[in-house]
Amino acid sequence: MSKHNQRAFTLIELLVVLALLAVLLMLAAPSFRDLQRSSQLSSHTNTLVAALHSAKNEAIKHNSPSYLQPTDGSNWANGWIVFVDSDFDESYSVNTDTKIMEGEALPNSLALSGTGTAAGGTPYVSFDGSGYPRNKSSGPGNLTMTLKFNGFSGTEDIQNTRNIILAITGRVRSCRPTSASDDNCKSSSTE
Repeated sequence: MSKHNQRAFTLIELLVVLALLAVLLMLAAPSFRDLQRSSQLSSHTNTLVAALHSAKNEAIKHNSPSYLQPTDGSNWANGWIVFVDSDFDESYSVNTDTKIMEGEALPNSLALSGTGTAAGGTPYVSFDGSGYPRNKSSGPGNLTMTLKFNGFSGTEDIQNTRNIILAITGRVRSCRPTSASDDNCKSSSTE
């Protein structure tokens, strides 16, 4: 009879490999969560930037005001709508206005807030027929919209924040603040 050499792992070798894998996964998990959060923030930010660009372009194309506003009229987290205000009543009318795009509600882990016209009880962003941002009552205006994860503070809060800046000239850009007082990541009237 011939003997065959059998190759196999011993139980000790298998346990050592499993222990090493467990340690590597524990080290990689926090980085993966950070990557996931960053990706989710970037995705929602890019969607809002695209919505602002669409609103601006449609306002110019139709030579009519266009709006980005919360679907329910008051809370950005419940979703938003972009439309051309064909009847000039400063609100979305299903029969007369042209809906351009609609955004879904944000996950509970994210919050969206704004300054200028994007803040308050009835927030909105509006462009006139020339593509400049406008305020319903006082003419042109700039603003910042802030998208961030809930439940963080200090440095982690800043790392989990994205700002969308609309300049008075109509320029839309997004940025990731480096500190709470990062002036390069806020709207200004001189942009």
